[in-house]
Amino acid sequence: MTNKRQTTIINNIHNKIPTALQQTNNGHSVHLHLDECMAKSASDSRQDPPQIYFTDIQQMKDSIKTLLIRTDTEMAFHETVCLRGAVINAPLTGDVLYHNHVDEGFRYSYPLIQYKRIGGKAALLFIGDGIDKAAAFFAQNQLEVRFRDRTVPLKVVNISAFDTRMQLWQEQFLYTLRKYLPFNGANYEAYRHAESVIDRCKIVQRTLVGNILSMAKGLGIHFDNMVEARITQLSEPRLYTYKGVRMMGFDLTFLSNVSLPDYIGLGKGASLGYGMIKRQKKEDTRN
Repeated sequence: MTNKRQTTIINNIHNKIPTALQQTNNGHSVHLHLDECMAKSASDSRQDPPQIYFTDIQQMKDSIKTLLIRTDTEMAFHETVCLRGAVINAPLTGDVLYHNHVDEGFRYSYPLIQYKRIGGKAALLFIGDGIDKAAAFFAQNQLEVRFRDRTVPLKVVNISAFDTRMQLWQEQFLYTLRKYLPFNGANYEAYRHAESVIDRCKIVQRTLVGNILSMAKGLGIHFDNMVEARITQLSEPRLYTYKGVRMMGFDLTFLSNVSLPDYIGLGKGASLGYGMIKRQKKEDTRN
C-alpha cells in the first residue's frame, strides 16, 4: 500500500510537472529524478526526503516533448498489457489517449501514451499532446497492477521530461529497435516471397522508413527531404502474439538521418512497447 509520505511526494512532483514543461517552452527541457528512498517506508523518520534534480538542456525548434515515467514494478514484457489495463481502468484515466478507443471504434492516429517495459520494470511514455494527460495518472491514489499471479503497487521512482529535435540531419544516428512488428498483409507477402536474405532485409528497411514517416505525420512533423534508414544488424524473425494474432518481429539496429526520441515506438503495437527505439553510441550497439 502506498504510504502517506510517498503520496505527498508524488503529489508535490505532480504539481511541479506543469512548471517543468512550461520551462521547456521558455528554452529548456527538464529532467526530474526521484531518489529510490521515495518508496521506502515512512516509519524511518530519519530518512532524508528524496531530491528532485533539474538539468537544463538547450531547447531546439521543432522539437517533440516526451515525458517518461519509470516505476519500480518488475514485470515481463508480455505483462505490459496488464500495466495498460491497470491504468485505463483507474477512475481518473478514462481519456481516449490512454486507451485509443472511441465510440465508433479505434483512434487510429499515432499513440501519444505508450506502455513500456524498460530495464525489466513498468514505465509510461507520454508524447506531445499526451503529456497534458499525465496529471490524471499522478492523481491516482494507490494504483495497483494485477498480474496473473500477483497484485503489486505501481510506485514511481523517476520522471524525465525531454525535447528532441525531430528533423533531418547530414549525420547519421545509430538506433536499436526491439520487438519490431513491421508487417501488414501486403508487405508480409512480399517478405515471404522474397528470393534472398538481402531482398527480405530491404523490405524490412523500406517498411521502417514508412513507419518513421507515419509516426512523424502523427506528431505533426513533416520532412522536406528524403528520410533515410539503413539496417546494420537484423535478427532472425521471431513470433510474437499481438492482440491474439501471431506476428513476425525483429530486433535490429539501423542508421538514420532523423533524430528520434528515445523509447518511442515504431510499427504495430507501439502503444504496448513493441518497436521501442533507443539511440546508441556508434561504437556501442549493445542494449
